[in-house]
Amino acid sequence: MRQASANTFAATVRVRRRMAGAPFGRLDISDERVTVRSWLPAWIGPHSVPRATITEVTVYGWPAIYIKFTDDHGTLLDVVVNPVRSGRVIREFHARGYPVVDLRPAPAPGLCLRRPARCAPTQPPCHC
Repeated sequence: MRQASANTFAATVRVRRRMAGAPFGRLDISDERVTVRSWLPAWIGPHSVPRATITEVTVYGWPAIYIKFTDDHGTLLDVVVNPVRSGRVIREFHARGYPVVDLRPAPAPGLCLRRPARCAPTQPPCHC
């Protein structure tokens, strides 16, 4: 089932030489478009692109997770997003059908990336 409304996530947003730290940076994901903005529009106004023009959503970095966008017109070329809850943001992109390229390093075998209380020893290692 497709979701109609946009989900907004808090993030640290960098556009060229301006930066809005979390929770003042915003990443809006909808079926129609992706918008990066700050809570105060005068600081970083909305930078938005339609979903059809996005060719790649690149996820990279560890332990800090960063997201960059590649689109046909280069509108979001100078935008870097560091989401507060990166797992939720990446799942949202997947759920809405965006082309996600994950460049994060694979964890070593047997290494649990989550808090030990959330991983039972009898289960295979969990990955974010």
